[in-house]
Amino acid sequence: MAKSLVDALSHFDAQAVIGKALAASAPKIASQIGDQVRRTPEKVATALGIGFGHHLQTTFEKCYKVKTLIYREESVELLSQYVSIKLQKRRSKVTDNYLIENLEEYKNVIIQGSGGSGKTMFMKYLALCRFENPRGRIPLFIELRTLSYGSEKSFERLIFEDSASKKSRLTFEQFEKGLISGLFLVILDGLDEVDPLHRESVYREIGKFPVRYPDNILIISSREDSGLNGWAQFACFNVLPLDKRQVTSVIKKIEFDKTIKAKFLKDLSSFLYDKHKSFLTNPLLATIMLLRYDQFADSGDKIYIFYDQAFETLFFKHDLSKGVYERKRYSAISVDDFRNFFSAFCFATYANNKYAFSRLEIISRIEKSLKYCSLSASPSAVLKDLIESVCIMQEDGLLYTFVHRSFQEYFAALFVSEYRGDKAVEYVAALMLKSSTESAGAILKEMAPRMVDKLWGLPTLEKMTSLFSDRAFVENPGMIILKLCRRLYVSRDGQVDGFGIETLGTECMQLGSYYKLNSTKFLSQKLLFNSKDHLNEVRSRLPEKERLRFVKRISQLSAPNDLINDRVIDEADNYWLVHTNAPGLFNEMAGVFARGASELRDKLESLRAADENLIELNLIEG
Repeated sequence: MAKSLVDALSHFDAQAVIGKALAASAPKIASQIGDQVRRTPEKVATALGIGFGHHLQTTFEKCYKVKTLIYREESVELLSQYVSIKLQKRRSKVTDNYLIENLEEYKNVIIQGSGGSGKTMFMKYLALCRFENPRGRIPLFIELRTLSYGSEKSFERLIFEDSASKKSRLTFEQFEKGLISGLFLVILDGLDEVDPLHRESVYREIGKFPVRYPDNILIISSREDSGLNGWAQFACFNVLPLDKRQVTSVIKKIEFDKTIKAKFLKDLSSFLYDKHKSFLTNPLLATIMLLRYDQFADSGDKIYIFYDQAFETLFFKHDLSKGVYERKRYSAISVDDFRNFFSAFCFATYANNKYAFSRLEIISRIEKSLKYCSLSASPSAVLKDLIESVCIMQEDGLLYTFVHRSFQEYFAALFVSEYRGDKAVEYVAALMLKSSTESAGAILKEMAPRMVDKLWGLPTLEKMTSLFSDRAFVENPGMIILKLCRRLYVSRDGQVDGFGIETLGTECMQLGSYYKLNSTKFLSQKLLFNSKDHLNEVRSRLPEKERLRFVKRISQLSAPNDLINDRVIDEADNYWLVHTNAPGLFNEMAGVFARGASELRDKLESLRAADENLIELNLIEG
């Protein structure tokens, strides 16, 4: 970490940032407003300063300090904990600082990574770097989950309202002038945390943003989503797993029990990284491993064990850096009852795509979850426990959120794994059909594999076998694509660069992941064409009256990202789809599902026979 950045930020002055940004942007502002308004550029600049001074100061404080699993009682400086990450764009690898220094070259950027990979930390670090050196732009840090969707307001108005302080005299018209002038670096964190009910419209608005306001810089973070790779106006970077040096740096920065930390670092340098690479390449999971390393060392590779142990640590330990003692709690709920309550709360919220709550919302949901578990406690006291005692929830402005969403996913999976009611099939499917970027389904599969196989895996494989074996279905590639991925992002040479995954596509992806099937063939870049020559060959095979229509269609599929609706594939495209790779590929998928269903059926039958044999043994022993 550059000492100059730490020094500069320790004396941060929001007005100085605005002054630098406005000085560099004054010519743009003047050229945009011209004679359209009576105000002079200086007055507009003054208004902008008033409007964003308070915002920048509060945003700085939000980015400058963070709470972590280790430092739960007090926030710590992000720069004292931040470890530089590496990112990959296709075959090119870059450092975080390189990307920050060269944002103007890329203009519009998407940062993708798994849960806990450090995306938000990087976005905040980026914001801090640009607070110190704005390069003629005002940085705006926006958490997408906090915006008020569902209204008729435009996306830029939502950003304006989230950015401007209550004391601001800035009007939306003035703010938009700044957007038109290219005055801003807009940092949008957590695209994956937008409610799925609004996600499609948000995608559309973000896709239009660089077209409407091309002179700004726009950077977005999200969990991995294959559909984002096709956003033609954005450079897509993926957060790379931590190497051993980076993990070591993460651990060294944490104030923790010296004995445990020393053992962890010693084992990390010798064998631990290679043995548990799947965990230790992720900053969050590496921290969880440290939390209970004194007890974890021989507990195996099950990820749900990490979360269970971390919960007990959070529940019982007051300050991990100062010793162990049971913390004060405001509700008299035992650890087991608290775990049951919290798992019900997490499942109910996760299944309904709720990741952030107003006070009224969270109190109501706590009350319902306590009632479900037949527990008598004050919802307000339980909320205080969640925030102050267990520290698994946190206040985030006017909202309440999870310290990290992975805890919500783990406890949702825990609830379903222990559920024995009439809605088991429905509840299992609720997790297994979540986006492939979510981890609750994978955790449930690890915790209760037989339950998942019986209630979701086999029925879904049998459904897919029947579906893809239906000749009418396979001979209708447009309908299949509509149900699998609906929207395709196609390059000029015919290669598919991105997919808008639909429910059927999610099922295929989940089956492929959980049962090691090659059922994600439809995600191939060569779903349609092998090459530019193949595309031209298909065009030549079409009747002459269809060729111009085909050329226009391919142009729509490869057009700039603002033409979202034109990318939807359906049965009207069958006249050319029947000549592509798609029909043969879908026929192969039918065989994949049939073999997968047969193997899983045999496995479950073997387990059923083992159950009967076990019962017979018990009877004989009796």
